[in-house]
Amino acid sequence: MSVPILLSLISALSTAISRTLAKYVLRYTNTNNYLSINFAVLFVLLVPFAPFSFKIQVTPIAILTLLIAATLDGAANYFYFKAFEIEEASTAGALLSLSPLFTLLVSPLAAWFIPTKLTWRDILGTGLTVMGIALLNRELRRDNRGQQTVATQSTFQRLLVPLAASCLLGINTYTIKYIFDRAFMNPYTYYFLRLFIIAIMAHIVFRPDLTWVNGNSLAVTAGRGIFVVIQWMAMLTALTMGEPAIVKAVSEVSPLFVLVLSFAFLKEHITRNKLASALLIIAGLFLIAI
Repeated sequence: MSVPILLSLISALSTAISRTLAKYVLRYTNTNNYLSINFAVLFVLLVPFAPFSFKIQVTPIAILTLLIAATLDGAANYFYFKAFEIEEASTAGALLSLSPLFTLLVSPLAAWFIPTKLTWRDILGTGLTVMGIALLNRELRRDNRGQQTVATQSTFQRLLVPLAASCLLGINTYTIKYIFDRAFMNPYTYYFLRLFIIAIMAHIVFRPDLTWVNGNSLAVTAGRGIFVVIQWMAMLTALTMGEPAIVKAVSEVSPLFVLVLSFAFLKEHITRNKLASALLIIAGLFLIAI
């Protein structure tokens, strides 16, 4: 197994853990109030490493590319959380799982400024993995009936919002890859500055109520933040070495880890649909890894 794939799997496992812990964090407040504090806490967690790891080319193109990547990421995060407000969780989750597909579809255009080396096995494996992720994510969210929402918007809106999030996340993978290929900054620096920019953006857009912030809530947020940092640093480091479409697909297999962890620790039943979806993911990963 290659290093980028291993790092992407570590990112997926950390994602599964951080998403589970998010349920505890959001007991304190709602998403709009939480976002800016979340990114600010993550930023603070990385501050001690800045003297050793912060490296950036202070050039107009480097700063411009960083702002573009952070803005796309911030918009994607907005659409991500908005999707669960206007669509039932099972459908929104499935549509939000399609970001690796957009990364794959954009690869021919991205090849104009980022060299790509995708083989037919990579393309087929990525396709199977994305299909399995979407189906498994839908099955897992169907189990969580308490998160279902009543759809009041038109079908077009309910499809557009989660697909917009997926599209932005998928395309932005190449913007980040471009930053690393040109050595504008390393993964730590990009993530560090990204957190700061999005924290400011989230505060301006959502105007959060911060009365929920206290020692306990910050401790829980920071505890979850450790896994979020691992998730992103593993994925970004993998992106410096691997193909964006493959890294994106493998790093999104967190539902597979959720399935395993739920079975091992919560004794949740694995249905035939869940098993079939998991086998699709495994088959895709096998094709990518060989």
